[in-house]
Amino acid sequence: RTALEEIGVIAIVITHSVEEWYMLHFEQGKKYFPSQVPLINTLKKNYINDYKKTEKFYKEPKENNFYQRLKPHLPKAIENSRKLPGFNPDEPERAACEMHKLFDWLKIK
Repeated sequence: RTALEEIGVIAIVITHSVEEWYMLHFEQGKKYFPSQVPLINTLKKNYINDYKKTEKFYKEPKENNFYQRLKPHLPKAIENSRKLPGFNPDEPERAACEMHKLFDWLKIK
């Protein structure tokens, strides 16, 4: 455990953007995206065609809202996050998503 973890602080690194976490709900992340633009385009093309990185999209109270669509895939996302190597500052071009740490801490499987 790190000194920060000893006082209850957990650092969660995602290489570029939260969309990497969303992708892990559908596939094991291996590819490094140099920016969020190709990542978002891949997410929209393959999985969530109406995805928009806007506050309105996240808060829209639809019957089948964004979070409800992701929820059935959460166990897979946690598993896929765990399979990725942790963030290494010496290898900044390697995909990293450490969201599983949050779910471990919350004791959500």
